Amino acid sequence: MKSNNKNAISQLLKYAGGEKKQLYRSILLATIGELFGMIPFLAIAKLIEKIYQSEVSFRTVLYLTLIALFGQILKGIFTLYSTITSHKATFHILKNIRSLVAEKMLRVPMGVMIDTPIGKFKNLIVDIVSKLEDSMAHFMPEITSSIVSPVLFLILIFTLDYRMGLASLLTIPLGMLGYIGMMKDYEFRSKTYTTAQNNMNSTLVEYINGIEVIKAFNLELSR
Repeated sequence: MKSNNKNAISQLLKYAGGEKKQLYRSILLATIGELFGMIPFLAIAKLIEKIYQSEVSFRTVLYLTLIALFGQILKGIFTLYSTITSHKATFHILKNIRSLVAEKMLRVPMGVMIDTPIGKFKNLIVDIVSKLEDSMAHFMPEITSSIVSPVLFLILIFTLDYRMGLASLLTIPLGMLGYIGMMKDYEFRSKTYTTAQNNMNSTLVEYINGIEVIKAFNLELSR
């Protein structure tokens, strides 16, 4: 499974061309954003410590609040630029893929083109290719940053108290159980959804293409 995922990602990156650097830049920006996102938690932890030690003052609260706000703002800025960068790169990649599909269609035998419903081509060029946007514009930068943040927090928790760290690890199997349940029969459901979508697209396109004839036929009957 890992090999297939790796091959799929590398296959997608082949269509990136010069946009590959932008995708890596997006991952870097998202990761930096997650690092700044830790600042509010550290500031709140410090504030709780001050309150517990009865050393809190208005100046301390204001100072730590500003630090937390500063970290959150920086996280938002880096995340925003990461999203913009990844989407720009992804749209170029989708354009490249659609261009290659269109070139491939020029070499397909005419019989295949005639026998294949129009909706299927529309689904292939528009809908299926558009699904790659989630994989490239969101998945690649966000999964990296989503891994970095928990790892850093685990390191911090284990540094403070290894027992708290071990307790926090107990949530991982619970999350995995939910994920396994969600992915049950995923391939079958995905195939069923795709087939239904192809049929719907074909029916809609054929209906729209034939609506002129239907109207003309109804007009003749009304006479």
